[in-house]
Amino acid sequence: MHVVRRLRWPGPSVTGGARRPSRPRAPEERRLRLLEAACELLMERGPEGVSVEAIARRAAVAKGTFYLYFGSRDQLLESVRGRWIEGFLSGASRPEPGDWPARVRALVELVVDLLLGEPRLHLALLHPRSGSGQPPAALGALEERVARSIREAREAGVPGLPEPWPAAAFLVHGVHGALDRCLGTQTGTVERAQLVEEMVRLAGRLLGAAVEPRPGGEAVAPALPPDAGTPR
Repeated sequence: MHVVRRLRWPGPSVTGGARRPSRPRAPEERRLRLLEAACELLMERGPEGVSVEAIARRAAVAKGTFYLYFGSRDQLLESVRGRWIEGFLSGASRPEPGDWPARVRALVELVVDLLLGEPRLHLALLHPRSGSGQPPAALGALEERVARSIREAREAGVPGLPEPWPAAAFLVHGVHGALDRCLGTQTGTVERAQLVEEMVRLAGRLLGAAVEPRPGGEAVAPALPPDAGTPR
């Protein structure tokens, strides 16, 4: 089964586990602890269970301290979203630009693993229940990675590639939508490898890459528990 891993922010954690530090915190440490507290609550309770009061309580700071660093709950969640994606991208593999089929596979696996790796964060950060909904820029960092890969492959002499930005948006949001549809309608477990191979096949057509299929795969949980988005 796919194991949900604890999110790691770029750089060292300030918590050192569940124990709270007793010494006074530097401003950047307090800001990071607020981000970590929000992330923990999102994982445990979903977006509806994350309030300014709950975040401040989890971070062991006064409610007024929260507003020294963030103007609102939504502003903090935007920072959580950006750091989540940034942290994931920082550890992603990047095959050589000239090996375009390998790059296409790596890009698809990157999007799939981001969306499957932290299902509660995926739900909370990319499908919030707020009235405004999630702006299209939420996956902008992924779009930039795909667009940059297409530009680099062009510079390396790979022929027949599409325009970077339309292709990047199509790939990222297409994979996102297809995964949401699949995970929302499946029961039991879903083969990660099967999902990746289908997405790679479709992406290869879009991006002009004949990608060889891979056999076998790893089973992943298809959906969150029924109460995943309800507060505790």
